[in-house]
Amino acid sequence: MFDKARFKRAQDLYHQSRPLRTARTNHSFCTSVVHYPFNRQNIYHWWIDSLPRLFFLSRLAQLGIDSLAILVAKDSPKYQIDSLDALVGDNKNCVSLELISENEKWRCPRFIVPTFVTGHQNGFLHPEIVDYIRERLFHYYSIVPRGGKRIYISRQRARRMRVVNEEELLPILKRFDVDMVTAEDLPYSDQIALFASADLVIGAHGAGLNNVLFCPPGACLFELHSADQIRSHYLFLSKSLDMEYRWLVAGLQQEQGFVVDPEMFAGKLAECVGGSRLAGAGGG
Repeated sequence: MFDKARFKRAQDLYHQSRPLRTARTNHSFCTSVVHYPFNRQNIYHWWIDSLPRLFFLSRLAQLGIDSLAILVAKDSPKYQIDSLDALVGDNKNCVSLELISENEKWRCPRFIVPTFVTGHQNGFLHPEIVDYIRERLFHYYSIVPRGGKRIYISRQRARRMRVVNEEELLPILKRFDVDMVTAEDLPYSDQIALFASADLVIGAHGAGLNNVLFCPPGACLFELHSADQIRSHYLFLSKSLDMEYRWLVAGLQQEQGFVVDPEMFAGKLAECVGGSRLAGAGGG
């Protein structure tokens, strides 16, 4: 049962310990795309759930928006600030990023709450939104998509959802000229450039696969699932990106990850590199 008095005491304690400051803005409109903690902590939710909501920036004139402040947490990761800056692009004369601290309140004349454009466990994005994000990020980081690489994204540093027998797969990856990559070792601009050069991406289900957003059309995503946690996020995302999608259901999720059968993995990988685009890349 809801305890009204207890809730009121908790509110009072919160405001006593966390004084709030109020800021005003001269902008006609304000907006923000981070309204839940997971949006800031998970790169999938940033790139697929949050950032696409700013597609309306491409329609400011039609919407009659002449002055807009995008409210952003001051301690946001650099890749989030950079990606917002990239989307603002040529609109800097009327759009600004306003970095706010945790305890600030803003009084906005009008606040725009952009709609979500993806669904639960569904990463499908409208082609116009895909083009909008890709073009601006490629321009921002001076990236020219080329294709040709085959990469395997390792999750060995992850606490869960990783391939625990990854070493058994290394000879197979080498046989098919697939490079193993630990994405978190790279600056985000290099991660985008890497995926923009990949015709084949292999990896266990996890947030790191969201970078297929930047793969060339016609590339292939080969996703590894544990038998008890099969998720559809990247199936739908790959369809919206005009990518081929293949998958392998491995063993049950254990404490740290799951086991992939090497023979099944090799067979599926052979199917992936047998496609017309991939057959000409590397030695497959």
